[in-house]
Amino acid sequence: MSPDFNLEFDVKNFNLIPLGKHSNPNKNEGHILILVNNKKKIMVTTDTFVLKRSLLKKGKNEIFIMLMDSDHSLYTNQGSIIYVSKRIYNK
Repeated sequence: MSPDFNLEFDVKNFNLIPLGKHSNPNKNEGHILILVNNKKKIMVTTDTFVLKRSLLKKGKNEIFIMLMDSDHSLYTNQGSIIYVSKRIYNK
């Protein structure tokens, strides 16, 4: 089996804070939310994360990466959610 996926986030103008700490929206701080195949939700508080292959189904997987505050509100730009979508193929 191939190794797990190492994800690196280049987040600018946004501070990642530990889970359990209340974010201040005026300071652009919170967490990264990873959504795997619209089912599995993963909260990330650092600029790197190892995505385990065991979280993926065989074949094509769709990964959405978004920014959220500690109240689980997603960050938006002019009403549109800020996100990145990637497809990962798992053998």
